[in-house]
Amino acid sequence: MSNGNEELYDNGATKPLVKEYLPWDLAGQSEFRKYLWNLYSKNSIKIRNLTVKFGKKVVLDNIHLTIHPQEYLVILGPTGAGKTTLLRTIAGLINPHTGRISLGDFDLLKLPPEDREVAYLPQNYSLFPYLNVRDNILFSPRVKKTKTEEEMSQLVTEVLDMVGLKDRYDAFPNELSGGMMQRCALARAIAADTKIFLLDEPLRALDARLNIQLRTEIRALIKELGITTLHVTHDQDEALAVADRILILKNGKISQMGKPYKIYDKPQNYFSAYFIGESTIFEGEVTEVTEECTFVTLVSGHKLLCKPSELKPGDVVKVLVKTEDITVKKSIEEVEDFTGDNSFQGIISDQIFLGKFTNLLIQIKDITHPIIARISSYDSDIYKIGDEVIVYISPHSLNPYERER
Repeated sequence: MSNGNEELYDNGATKPLVKEYLPWDLAGQSEFRKYLWNLYSKNSIKIRNLTVKFGKKVVLDNIHLTIHPQEYLVILGPTGAGKTTLLRTIAGLINPHTGRISLGDFDLLKLPPEDREVAYLPQNYSLFPYLNVRDNILFSPRVKKTKTEEEMSQLVTEVLDMVGLKDRYDAFPNELSGGMMQRCALARAIAADTKIFLLDEPLRALDARLNIQLRTEIRALIKELGITTLHVTHDQDEALAVADRILILKNGKISQMGKPYKIYDKPQNYFSAYFIGESTIFEGEVTEVTEECTFVTLVSGHKLLCKPSELKPGDVVKVLVKTEDITVKKSIEEVEDFTGDNSFQGIISDQIFLGKFTNLLIQIKDITHPIIARISSYDSDIYKIGDEVIVYISPHSLNPYERER
């Protein structure tokens, strides 16, 4: 609780006192930096019981998270899930109402933002308007005085080349496009010589080709430098491509965390399954559960055999299947391992060309929304709008989840 003399954050929480954390006086700041770097190299960042409120609204709700040294953690979630708030809290720009962020036994919450050895890249770039690209990038090394002029010259050349701005080194922010400003901000974060990157949608303003190129180069560089990274994005392909682990946030709580392939193939709940990948969703009621499968009767009256689950008869459920796990054929005879279960006859209502793949929208009688099946575009000429087709879904591809209230 504030005593009236303390400085407060925007959310009303009290800011830490600068000298409170120092095991020695400010004259030993360079030694303290070495000490902190050593902690980052050897210890996980442990976030325990972290809660952040803005007024009465709970933005982060009792977050419990461990980030391993040199890990590349990607944070996914809808708008308002608390992704940016989590980054800003780790950076020291927001103080939590409860909880702890620590390195080993060291309490990071006692450090002011400038001493946490964190490079934070916000969505709005936050470039200095009166500095050109080169000087924006070199701002942190010059303030810290940790590099010689020769080392800084080499550093800025390397990062400018990496982000594709070597020909615009003398341009000011108001002379850059949105994508160029984002690349400049990213280069400044890379040049900051820190042990943690907090990247808030670092590739959102880039064209598709540059996005793919830069995300590969960023991950390779970060891994080479051994920097622990938290990366917020709405792009699932980007997350799956760069992450060591993915954290999915919903309403300030962790929905699921794990390796990309586990998040994609084995979602633990309906929200995670819905949020990752593209799916067709059925609604129905569980009628029977065995060791082999879960039997679901859809609202339309159709019956599905799904993966085994811990659901019980009478549970109202949503059943998800990824678009690539739906088989479409001209006739039943063409379906391999056909058992007669989970098959529908439908009519193609639309085709959506996606380059290498094409989505077929197939309308099934008495099912309100079309089933979306993904096929290779090489096979797209086989199917025409208006064609009657057979849709088959393996029980192993159908994930039933109790409907969230």
